[in-house]
Amino acid sequence: MNIILIIGIFESLVLALLLFLKKNRTISNNLLASFFVIYGINILTAYIEIINQKQGYPYPALIMLTPAFLLLHGPLLWLYIKSLQGSRNIIRKYLFHFLPFVLFIFNLSIRFWFIPDEEKIGLMTSESFQLRWTYFLFVLVIAVSIPTYLFFGLVELNRIQKRVKEFYSTMDNNNLNWLRNLVFVGLILYSIFGFLHISNLFFSFISYKDYQEVAFVIASVFILILGFLGHKQTTFFNSENDFKIINSTNLEINSKVLYDKLEFLMKRSKPYLNPDLTILDLANLMEIDTSELSKYLNKTMELNFYTYINKYRIQTFKEYVESNKFPDYNILGIAFECGFNSKATFNRVFKYFENTTPKAYIQSLKKNKT
Repeated sequence: MNIILIIGIFESLVLALLLFLKKNRTISNNLLASFFVIYGINILTAYIEIINQKQGYPYPALIMLTPAFLLLHGPLLWLYIKSLQGSRNIIRKYLFHFLPFVLFIFNLSIRFWFIPDEEKIGLMTSESFQLRWTYFLFVLVIAVSIPTYLFFGLVELNRIQKRVKEFYSTMDNNNLNWLRNLVFVGLILYSIFGFLHISNLFFSFISYKDYQEVAFVIASVFILILGFLGHKQTTFFNSENDFKIINSTNLEINSKVLYDKLEFLMKRSKPYLNPDLTILDLANLMEIDTSELSKYLNKTMELNFYTYINKYRIQTFKEYVESNKFPDYNILGIAFECGFNSKATFNRVFKYFENTTPKAYIQSLKKNKT
Protein backbone atom coordinates (compact mmCIF):
# COMPACT_ATOMS: atom_id res chain seq x y z
CA MET A 1 0.00 0.00 0.00
CA ASN A 2 2.89 2.36 0.70
CA ILE A 3 3.93 2.15 -2.96
CA ILE A 4 0.48 3.35 -4.05
CA LEU A 5 0.69 6.27 -1.63
CA ILE A 6 4.14 7.25 -2.94
CA ILE A 7 2.90 7.07 -6.52
CA GLY A 8 -0.11 9.21 -5.60
CA ILE A 9 2.15 11.84 -3.98
CA PHE A 10 4.50 11.93 -6.96
CA GLU A 11 1.69 12.02 -9.51
CA SER A 12 -0.14 14.85 -7.73
CA LEU A 13 2.89 17.10 -7.45
CA VAL A 14 4.13 16.44 -11.00
CA LEU A 15 0.70 17.22 -12.46
CA ALA A 16 0.51 20.39 -10.37
CA LEU A 17 3.93 21.47 -11.65
CA LEU A 18 2.95 20.79 -15.27
CA LEU A 19 -0.19 22.88 -14.86
CA PHE A 20 1.62 25.75 -13.15
CA LEU A 21 4.25 25.80 -15.94
CA LYS A 22 1.67 25.63 -18.71
CA LYS A 23 1.77 28.49 -21.21
CA ASN A 24 -1.28 30.77 -21.23
CA ARG A 25 -2.67 28.94 -18.22
CA THR A 26 -6.15 29.86 -17.05
CA ILE A 27 -7.74 30.18 -13.63
CA SER A 28 -9.07 26.63 -14.06
CA ASN A 29 -5.49 25.39 -14.61
CA ASN A 30 -4.41 27.13 -11.41
CA LEU A 31 -7.31 25.72 -9.41
CA LEU A 32 -6.76 22.18 -10.68
CA ALA A 33 -3.04 22.53 -9.94
CA SER A 34 -3.89 23.76 -6.43
CA PHE A 35 -6.20 20.79 -5.97
CA PHE A 36 -3.36 18.44 -6.98
CA VAL A 37 -0.96 20.19 -4.58
CA ILE A 38 -3.39 19.88 -1.66
CA TYR A 39 -4.16 16.27 -2.53
CA GLY A 40 -0.45 15.48 -2.81
CA ILE A 41 0.31 17.15 0.53
CA ASN A 42 -2.64 15.34 2.09
CA ILE A 43 -1.42 11.93 0.90
CA LEU A 44 2.12 12.84 1.98
CA THR A 45 1.02 13.78 5.50
CA ALA A 46 -1.01 10.56 5.71
CA TYR A 47 2.05 8.57 4.63
CA ILE A 48 4.22 10.36 7.23
CA GLU A 49 1.65 9.74 9.96
CA ILE A 50 1.39 6.04 9.07
CA ILE A 51 5.19 5.59 9.17
CA ASN A 52 5.42 7.62 12.39
CA GLN A 53 2.72 5.50 14.02
CA LYS A 54 4.32 2.20 12.98
CA GLN A 55 7.60 3.32 14.59
CA GLY A 56 5.95 4.26 17.88
CA TYR A 57 5.58 8.02 17.33
CA PRO A 58 9.26 9.07 17.49
CA TYR A 59 8.24 12.45 16.08
CA PRO A 60 5.23 13.76 18.04
CA ALA A 61 5.19 16.98 15.99
CA LEU A 62 4.14 14.92 12.96
CA ILE A 63 0.93 13.67 14.58
CA MET A 64 -2.50 14.74 13.27
CA LEU A 65 -1.25 16.64 10.21
CA THR A 66 -3.67 15.03 7.75
CA PRO A 67 -7.32 15.75 8.65
CA ALA A 68 -7.48 19.52 8.10
CA PHE A 69 -6.57 19.26 4.40
CA LEU A 70 -9.69 17.18 3.78
CA LEU A 71 -11.69 20.37 4.23
CA LEU A 72 -10.09 21.76 1.06
CA HIS A 73 -10.97 18.86 -1.26
CA GLY A 74 -14.62 19.76 -1.83
CA PRO A 75 -14.24 23.54 -2.27
CA LEU A 76 -11.25 23.27 -4.64
CA LEU A 77 -12.83 20.65 -6.90
CA TRP A 78 -16.13 22.58 -6.95
CA LEU A 79 -14.34 25.84 -7.77
CA TYR A 80 -12.40 24.09 -10.54
CA ILE A 81 -15.67 22.97 -12.12
CA LYS A 82 -17.16 26.47 -11.86
CA SER A 83 -13.99 28.01 -13.30
CA LEU A 84 -14.37 26.02 -16.54
CA GLN A 85 -16.72 28.79 -17.66
CA GLY A 86 -13.87 31.31 -17.50
CA SER A 87 -14.74 33.40 -14.44
CA ARG A 88 -11.63 35.34 -13.43
CA ASN A 89 -12.70 36.50 -9.96
CA ILE A 90 -13.98 33.16 -8.74
CA ILE A 91 -11.49 32.70 -5.89
CA ARG A 92 -12.13 36.11 -4.34
CA LYS A 93 -15.88 35.65 -4.78
CA TYR A 94 -15.99 32.30 -2.98
CA LEU A 95 -13.12 32.75 -0.52
CA PHE A 96 -15.44 32.14 2.46
CA HIS A 97 -15.69 28.47 1.48
CA PHE A 98 -12.22 28.00 2.96
CA LEU A 99 -13.26 29.30 6.39
CA PRO A 100 -13.91 25.80 7.89
CA PHE A 101 -10.31 24.87 7.05
CA VAL A 102 -8.99 27.96 8.87
CA LEU A 103 -11.22 27.31 11.90
CA PHE A 104 -10.15 23.69 12.16
CA ILE A 105 -6.46 24.64 11.91
CA PHE A 106 -7.06 27.06 14.79
CA ASN A 107 -8.81 24.32 16.79
CA LEU A 108 -5.99 21.82 16.19
CA SER A 109 -3.42 24.38 17.23
CA ILE A 110 -5.11 24.96 20.59
CA ARG A 111 -6.39 21.50 21.44
CA PHE A 112 -3.78 19.16 19.94
CA TRP A 113 -0.60 20.45 18.30
CA PHE A 114 0.67 22.46 21.29
CA ILE A 115 -0.22 20.08 24.09
CA PRO A 116 2.59 18.04 25.77
CA ASP A 117 4.06 15.28 23.60
CA GLU A 118 3.23 12.55 26.13
CA GLU A 119 -0.43 13.55 26.18
CA LYS A 120 -0.51 13.75 22.40
CA ILE A 121 1.00 10.27 21.98
CA GLY A 122 -1.41 8.92 24.59
CA LEU A 123 -4.40 10.30 22.70
CA MET A 124 -3.19 8.65 19.48
CA THR A 125 -2.23 5.31 21.04
CA SER A 126 -5.58 4.93 22.78
CA GLU A 127 -7.42 6.72 19.94
CA SER A 128 -9.33 8.55 22.67
CA PHE A 129 -9.12 11.79 20.65
CA GLN A 130 -12.12 10.39 18.77
CA LEU A 131 -14.21 10.89 21.91
CA ARG A 132 -13.83 14.67 21.73
CA TRP A 133 -16.92 16.54 20.50
CA THR A 134 -14.75 18.72 18.26
CA TYR A 135 -13.47 15.62 16.45
CA PHE A 136 -17.01 14.31 16.00
CA LEU A 137 -18.01 17.71 14.62
CA PHE A 138 -15.08 17.61 12.22
CA VAL A 139 -15.97 14.12 10.97
CA LEU A 140 -19.59 15.20 10.52
CA VAL A 141 -18.55 18.29 8.56
CA ILE A 142 -16.29 16.23 6.29
CA ALA A 143 -18.94 13.53 5.80
CA VAL A 144 -21.53 16.12 4.77
CA SER A 145 -19.54 18.89 3.09
CA ILE A 146 -17.44 16.97 0.55
CA PRO A 147 -20.39 14.97 -0.91
CA THR A 148 -22.40 18.22 -0.94
CA TYR A 149 -19.70 20.02 -2.91
CA LEU A 150 -19.47 17.10 -5.33
CA PHE A 151 -23.24 16.98 -5.75
CA PHE A 152 -23.38 20.66 -6.64
CA GLY A 153 -20.36 20.06 -8.86
CA LEU A 154 -22.47 17.57 -10.83
CA VAL A 155 -25.29 20.13 -11.05
CA GLU A 156 -22.78 22.69 -12.33
CA LEU A 157 -21.39 20.25 -14.89
CA ASN A 158 -24.85 19.58 -16.29
CA ARG A 159 -25.45 23.30 -16.55
CA ILE A 160 -22.10 23.87 -18.28
CA GLN A 161 -22.70 21.02 -20.72
CA LYS A 162 -26.08 22.45 -21.62
CA ARG A 163 -24.59 25.90 -22.06
CA VAL A 164 -21.76 24.56 -24.22
CA LYS A 165 -24.34 23.26 -26.69
CA GLU A 166 -25.64 26.80 -27.02
CA PHE A 167 -22.30 27.98 -28.41
CA TYR A 168 -20.35 25.10 -29.95
CA SER A 169 -21.14 22.90 -32.90
CA THR A 170 -18.93 20.04 -31.76
CA MET A 171 -18.47 18.39 -28.38
CA ASP A 172 -15.24 16.53 -29.18
CA ASN A 173 -13.05 18.95 -27.23
CA ASN A 174 -15.84 20.15 -24.95
CA ASN A 175 -17.18 16.91 -23.52
CA LEU A 176 -17.29 16.77 -19.76
CA ASN A 177 -18.56 13.21 -19.43
CA TRP A 178 -15.16 12.12 -18.07
CA LEU A 179 -15.34 14.69 -15.28
CA ARG A 180 -19.03 14.03 -14.58
CA ASN A 181 -18.36 10.29 -14.20
CA LEU A 182 -15.33 10.93 -12.02
CA VAL A 183 -17.13 13.39 -9.75
CA PHE A 184 -20.00 10.92 -9.44
CA VAL A 185 -17.56 8.17 -8.39
CA GLY A 186 -15.97 10.62 -5.95
CA LEU A 187 -19.40 11.46 -4.54
CA ILE A 188 -20.09 7.77 -3.91
CA LEU A 189 -16.65 7.11 -2.39
CA TYR A 190 -16.64 10.15 -0.10
CA SER A 191 -20.21 9.38 1.00
CA ILE A 192 -19.31 5.79 1.85
CA PHE A 193 -16.16 6.75 3.74
CA GLY A 194 -17.99 9.54 5.55
CA PHE A 195 -20.71 7.14 6.64
CA LEU A 196 -18.16 4.53 7.72
CA HIS A 197 -16.15 7.10 9.66
CA ILE A 198 -19.18 8.34 11.59
CA SER A 199 -20.33 4.76 12.22
CA ASN A 200 -16.87 3.85 13.44
CA LEU A 201 -17.06 6.54 16.12
CA PHE A 202 -20.00 4.65 17.65
CA PHE A 203 -19.16 0.99 16.92
CA SER A 204 -15.33 0.99 16.60
CA PHE A 205 -15.08 -1.76 13.98
CA ILE A 206 -11.77 -0.50 12.54
CA SER A 207 -8.82 1.35 14.03
CA TYR A 208 -8.15 4.95 13.05
CA LYS A 209 -4.77 4.11 11.51
CA ASP A 210 -6.17 1.26 9.37
CA TYR A 211 -9.05 3.44 8.22
CA GLN A 212 -6.64 6.24 7.32
CA GLU A 213 -4.37 3.95 5.32
CA VAL A 214 -7.17 2.36 3.28
CA ALA A 215 -8.87 5.72 2.63
CA PHE A 216 -5.73 7.38 1.31
CA VAL A 217 -4.75 4.44 -0.87
CA ILE A 218 -8.12 4.78 -2.60
CA ALA A 219 -7.62 8.57 -2.69
CA SER A 220 -4.29 8.01 -4.46
CA VAL A 221 -5.98 5.92 -7.14
CA PHE A 222 -8.65 8.60 -7.52
CA ILE A 223 -6.09 11.37 -8.03
CA LEU A 224 -4.18 9.27 -10.59
CA ILE A 225 -7.31 8.93 -12.71
CA LEU A 226 -8.27 12.59 -12.32
CA GLY A 227 -4.78 13.70 -13.29
CA PHE A 228 -4.65 11.43 -16.33
CA LEU A 229 -7.99 12.66 -17.67
CA GLY A 230 -8.07 16.26 -16.50
CA HIS A 231 -4.68 17.83 -17.18
CA LYS A 232 -5.61 18.67 -20.79
CA GLN A 233 -9.05 20.12 -20.04
CA THR A 234 -9.38 23.78 -20.98
CA THR A 235 -11.97 26.40 -20.14
CA PHE A 236 -14.97 26.66 -22.43
CA PHE A 237 -15.29 30.43 -22.35
CA ASN A 238 -12.54 33.04 -22.15
CA SER A 239 -14.54 35.06 -19.64
CA GLU A 240 -17.98 34.98 -18.09
CA ASN A 241 -19.07 37.70 -20.54
CA ASP A 242 -18.11 35.77 -23.69
CA PHE A 243 -21.12 34.48 -25.61
CA LYS A 244 -23.34 35.89 -22.87
CA ILE A 245 -27.05 35.58 -23.66
CA ILE A 246 -29.03 38.71 -22.97
CA ASN A 247 -32.55 37.99 -21.78
CA SER A 248 -34.71 40.40 -23.73
CA THR A 249 -38.41 40.25 -24.43
CA ASN A 250 -38.17 41.20 -28.11
CA LEU A 251 -35.71 40.44 -30.85
CA GLU A 252 -34.29 43.46 -32.58
CA ILE A 253 -34.69 41.66 -35.88
CA ASN A 254 -38.01 40.30 -37.09
CA SER A 255 -38.14 36.51 -36.87
CA LYS A 256 -39.08 36.12 -40.55
CA VAL A 257 -36.19 38.34 -41.63
CA LEU A 258 -33.82 36.45 -39.36
CA TYR A 259 -35.04 33.11 -40.69
CA ASP A 260 -34.54 34.15 -44.30
CA LYS A 261 -31.10 35.56 -43.56
CA LEU A 262 -30.00 32.46 -41.68
CA GLU A 263 -31.30 29.99 -44.27
CA PHE A 264 -29.69 31.95 -47.10
CA LEU A 265 -26.33 31.96 -45.31
CA MET A 266 -26.48 28.25 -44.49
CA LYS A 267 -27.29 27.27 -48.08
CA ARG A 268 -24.90 29.69 -49.76
CA SER A 269 -21.81 29.69 -47.52
CA LYS A 270 -22.31 26.35 -45.75
CA PRO A 271 -20.55 27.50 -42.54
CA TYR A 272 -21.48 24.21 -40.87
CA LEU A 273 -18.74 22.52 -42.89
CA ASN A 274 -16.29 24.16 -40.49
CA PRO A 275 -15.90 21.58 -37.66
CA ASP A 276 -14.91 24.31 -35.20
CA LEU A 277 -17.84 26.61 -35.92
CA THR A 278 -19.19 28.53 -32.90
CA ILE A 279 -22.27 30.64 -32.48
CA LEU A 280 -20.00 33.69 -32.38
CA ASP A 281 -18.66 32.80 -35.84
CA LEU A 282 -22.16 32.39 -37.25
CA ALA A 283 -23.43 35.60 -35.62
CA ASN A 284 -20.49 37.51 -37.09
CA LEU A 285 -21.31 36.15 -40.56
CA MET A 286 -24.90 37.30 -40.12
CA GLU A 287 -23.76 40.63 -38.63
CA ILE A 288 -26.03 40.24 -35.61
CA ASP A 289 -25.49 39.83 -31.87
CA THR A 290 -24.97 36.34 -30.46
CA SER A 291 -27.83 36.91 -28.01
CA GLU A 292 -30.27 37.49 -30.88
CA LEU A 293 -29.16 34.38 -32.73
CA SER A 294 -29.21 32.19 -29.61
CA LYS A 295 -32.64 33.46 -28.55
CA TYR A 296 -34.01 32.88 -32.03
CA LEU A 297 -32.70 29.29 -32.20
CA ASN A 298 -33.97 28.43 -28.71
CA LYS A 299 -37.31 30.22 -28.67
CA THR A 300 -38.43 30.16 -32.29
CA MET A 301 -36.80 27.02 -33.71
CA GLU A 302 -36.66 25.22 -30.33
CA LEU A 303 -33.13 24.02 -31.06
CA ASN A 304 -29.80 24.76 -29.45
CA PHE A 305 -26.89 25.79 -31.67
CA TYR A 306 -25.25 22.34 -31.47
CA THR A 307 -28.38 20.55 -32.69
CA TYR A 308 -29.13 23.15 -35.36
CA ILE A 309 -25.69 22.94 -36.97
CA ASN A 310 -25.43 19.16 -36.80
CA LYS A 311 -28.85 18.83 -38.40
CA TYR A 312 -27.38 20.51 -41.48
CA ARG A 313 -24.32 18.29 -41.35
CA ILE A 314 -26.46 15.14 -41.33
CA GLN A 315 -28.60 16.46 -44.18
CA THR A 316 -25.45 17.17 -46.18
CA PHE A 317 -24.07 13.71 -45.45
CA LYS A 318 -27.26 12.14 -46.79
CA GLU A 319 -27.10 14.31 -49.92
CA TYR A 320 -23.46 13.36 -50.53
CA VAL A 321 -24.22 9.66 -50.12
CA GLU A 322 -27.31 9.74 -52.36
CA SER A 323 -25.51 11.70 -55.09
CA ASN A 324 -22.34 9.60 -54.73
CA LYS A 325 -20.32 12.82 -54.64
CA PHE A 326 -17.30 11.12 -53.06
CA PRO A 327 -17.21 7.63 -54.60
CA ASP A 328 -13.73 6.85 -53.27
CA TYR A 329 -14.48 7.91 -49.69
CA ASN A 330 -15.60 5.65 -46.88
CA ILE A 331 -18.36 6.65 -44.47
CA LEU A 332 -16.02 8.48 -42.10
CA GLY A 333 -14.34 10.35 -44.95
CA ILE A 334 -17.71 11.66 -46.14
CA ALA A 335 -18.62 12.61 -42.56
CA PHE A 336 -15.44 14.68 -42.29
CA GLU A 337 -16.39 16.51 -45.48
CA CYS A 338 -19.67 17.44 -43.81
CA GLY A 339 -18.06 19.13 -40.81
CA PHE A 340 -17.65 16.28 -38.35
CA ASN A 341 -14.22 15.62 -36.89
CA SER A 342 -14.67 12.34 -35.02
CA LYS A 343 -16.29 9.00 -35.72
CA ALA A 344 -17.92 8.76 -32.29
CA THR A 345 -19.62 12.15 -32.58
CA PHE A 346 -20.81 11.47 -36.12
CA ASN A 347 -22.33 8.10 -35.21
CA ARG A 348 -24.01 9.55 -32.11
CA VAL A 349 -25.48 12.54 -33.96
CA PHE A 350 -26.60 10.43 -36.94
CA LYS A 351 -28.37 7.97 -34.63
CA TYR A 352 -30.06 10.92 -32.87
CA PHE A 353 -31.52 12.37 -36.08
CA GLU A 354 -32.12 9.24 -38.16
CA ASN A 355 -32.73 6.63 -35.46
CA THR A 356 -30.35 4.27 -37.24
CA THR A 357 -26.63 3.90 -37.90
CA PRO A 358 -24.88 5.42 -40.95
CA LYS A 359 -23.98 1.96 -42.21
CA ALA A 360 -27.58 0.71 -41.93
CA TYR A 361 -28.82 3.88 -43.65
CA ILE A 362 -26.48 3.39 -46.64
CA GLN A 363 -27.42 -0.29 -46.90
CA SER A 364 -31.10 0.66 -46.99
CA LEU A 365 -30.39 3.11 -49.83
CA LYS A 366 -28.68 0.38 -51.84
CA LYS A 367 -31.61 -1.98 -51.33
CA ASN A 368 -34.07 0.65 -52.51
CA LYS A 369 -32.06 1.19 -55.70
CA THR A 370 -32.01 -2.49 -56.62
